[in-house]
Amino acid sequence: MGPLALHALRTTAWWSFGTTVLSRCWITAGVQLCFLPSAAWWIGSFDTYYR
Repeated sequence: MGPLALHALRTTAWWSFGTTVLSRCWITAGVQLCFLPSAAWWIGSFDTYYR
């Protein structure tokens, strides 16, 4: 295994790690964007309860 093969392996590892983290962030952001409006509406419906 030469230094070039090692470099290629390391680069591949970093790329897969980066894409995993990025997709994880995108999925989390997407879930929040979908979930937050309904959660806000649900909390907003408590308004009458507190008055």
